[in-house]
Parts: sequence; C-alpha cells; structure tokens
Amino acid sequence: MQKEYKLAKGWRIFIYIVTPLLLFAFGYLFLMPFLPAEKEKFPLQKFWFMLPISLGMILVFILGIIDGIKGRFVIEGDRVWSQSVYGKKELYFSQIAGYRTDDKYVYILPQEKGQKRIKISQYYG
Repeated sequence: MQKEYKLAKGWRIFIYIVTPLLLFAFGYLFLMPFLPAEKEKFPLQKFWFMLPISLGMILVFILGIIDGIKGRFVIEGDRVWSQSVYGKKELYFSQIAGYRTDDKYVYILPQEKGQKRIKISQYYG
C-alpha cells in the first residue's frame, strides 16, 4: 500500500499564478537595459547591480515551479521517500531513528550519521 502527499492544492494554485508574474517582472528588469525605450533612462551601473539579482530570482522562481510539480512525500510498505527539485531521499523503516518537528517542517531522522534526514514541509496536503 502506498500513500502519496503533494503540496496542498491552495499552495500549488498560488505558486502557479504568482510565480509566472514574478518571472515576468524580473525578466523585464533583466531586459530593461536592452530595450530601446529604457536604454537612455537606465545607467550601466544599475544594470550590473540588477543583473545578478534578476538572474538569481528567475532561477529561484523556476525551481519553485518545478518543485511544485515534482515535489512529493511517499509512504510505502517498507520505506518512506521524498522527491524534490534537488533529488530523491529514501529511508527504510529499519533505518529511521525518529522524527522532529518545528513550525514549518517535519524531519525524519536516520539512525546512521552518514545518511541524510528527510525534510517534509508542513504545507503538504
């Protein structure tokens, strides 16, 4: 038997609506120095300041959309695993020492120090 949890529907809808708008805004900030109407108003010093910020935020929002699509936590008969934009983490029940919670996450802790813990968002439905 398998039980799968994804990001709550309300949060997915919010991400799918807001993220493209923010991608457009930061994409526009990135392209402003190249647009003919904005070229004279935009000094080159501001461009070098805005370039890394715009590119960084675009990357963060793209990863956010991908994580909203791919992110999940699954409980199977003999193990638990979590899939995110950064990869897949898996622990068998025999490898789990316990869990810990805080206001945003549930952490499933492994018995061995070399293994990575699984971090589950409280926003999963």
